[in-house]
Amino acid sequence: MTLPSITALRCLDASARLLSFTRAAVELHLTQSAVSHHILNLERDLGVPLFVRNRAGLKLTDAGRSYWAEVSSALRQ
Repeated sequence: MTLPSITALRCLDASARLLSFTRAAVELHLTQSAVSHHILNLERDLGVPLFVRNRAGLKLTDAGRSYWAEVSSALRQ
């Protein structure tokens, strides 16, 4: 497994906090598509879904919540 980019980790952090790829994109000055692709690549590399996507928005999976806790801690340092 390759290490994720800092951009991908920032996309995860913003998406998890805001529960929206669109709002994460605005915060990070990226397109919604770019954020979505970063998350999809993370999910592919990790082999688990990080979010449940539905019409009402995003929800973190248990794996997503656990990974986000580690990532957000590392980003704060």
